[in-house]
Amino acid sequence: MDIYDLLLAPFYLIFVFLLAYKYKAKHQHEHAAYNYFLPGLLVKIIGGISLGLVYFYYYGGGDTVNYFNTGCAFVDLFNANKSDFIHIYFGTPFPSEYYLLKGNTDFIYWMYDPYAFFVSKCFFIFIFLGAKSYVASVILVAAVCYFPIWKYILCLLRRFQNYISNLRIQFYLYHLLFFGAVEL
Repeated sequence: MDIYDLLLAPFYLIFVFLLAYKYKAKHQHEHAAYNYFLPGLLVKIIGGISLGLVYFYYYGGGDTVNYFNTGCAFVDLFNANKSDFIHIYFGTPFPSEYYLLKGNTDFIYWMYDPYAFFVSKCFFIFIFLGAKSYVASVILVAAVCYFPIWKYILCLLRRFQNYISNLRIQFYLYHLLFFGAVEL
């Protein structure tokens, strides 16, 4: 994380919240819970960024940072050589071919864990769209992951109308404590 993250983050926040506001305005008449759509999204984004700050500055690394670094290596490969990118991304590369991912960190151990390597592949699109900025990528991941959670909460609210006030409190606590921590 560097100054680049701080410069890009406001633009991505504005973009995401403009889209979220339009979505809320379009669907607000359907249910009163849409008043909580934007605050819930904000809690999710803050939770994801907070988790990243803890891993970057307190732990000095970890899975979150390694997924991001591997995703950045994918972005670099995509920009440098599309055919090698397609081979590594969609194929099953041999361990001897991982030199194509010219990362600036020690992430090579992902090649021995296909599940972790798959997670890095999933985050490639967010890191690409986030211009290799950790904070911008987390904002995008949080926004995309928030939508199905929101639909689930709406389903619960429609099903259990008598317990709406209790569900609101649980919704925000659950978001902040768990789902905010499942970012990049």
